[in-house]
Amino acid sequence: MQSYCCIPITTGINKGKLCKDINKYCRHKTTACDICGEVFSHKSSMGRHKLKLHPGTKKELIKPVRKSIEQPPSTQEYKKLQSELRILRQQMNDRIDKVEQEPKNIIIIGDETMFKSLTNKFGSDEKAMEFLLSNIKPERNIDIVNKLYLEGIERNRYPIACTDGYRFRYLNRSGKIVDDKGGRKIVSKLESEIHCALVEANSKLLKDAEQHCMIYNIESLQNQIYKYRALGDHMKFREVLAKTVYNEGHPFFN
Repeated sequence: MQSYCCIPITTGINKGKLCKDINKYCRHKTTACDICGEVFSHKSSMGRHKLKLHPGTKKELIKPVRKSIEQPPSTQEYKKLQSELRILRQQMNDRIDKVEQEPKNIIIIGDETMFKSLTNKFGSDEKAMEFLLSNIKPERNIDIVNKLYLEGIERNRYPIACTDGYRFRYLNRSGKIVDDKGGRKIVSKLESEIHCALVEANSKLLKDAEQHCMIYNIESLQNQIYKYRALGDHMKFREVLAKTVYNEGHPFFN
């Protein structure tokens, strides 16, 4: 058998030439010293090493150091890996689709004025006005939010979601998820929208004051609307809102 050994000859007249060019049969074997572990490419080198550095030791059987050969995976293992890879790829695609599609099916807060939204929900300006004026106190804010944004909607479709630490998320008008840590933005946004809706309801009331004065104490309503901002308890509203929309499994957080 022809030698293909590329180890250079280190002694003699053929010093520097490759083993395959000189020897028909290669005698090189990678061996390790059983005393110190040093590795040699030839049996004679190993012998000289032991005589020089380990004199007086008993002659030990020199064991070749065999390189482990990595075997390619079997056809069955390869098919199993391919199947697992397809499953992982599909799970990743499903997750991407969920993130992209879920917010598109959720209401955007402030997409239109609150009074207009309530008018659409109740069917008339008059009914929207009656609802708002009957919930004019700040502690009733959550009732307005519930009626407009949460009533009849699955929890995973709520336009607002919250997790621990008052971490709220909702969509802005561009359809992007707003990460509101502490809830300051969403509380301020809702209070502002409710106040604007109350002012609009009041304008509708005053347009036909003579008719409405038989039903409402107009002066009292004016005072309540005027004091709405000053009397509001932002922290209390945030606490009640967080409990109402708490949902760690909401698409906004997954």
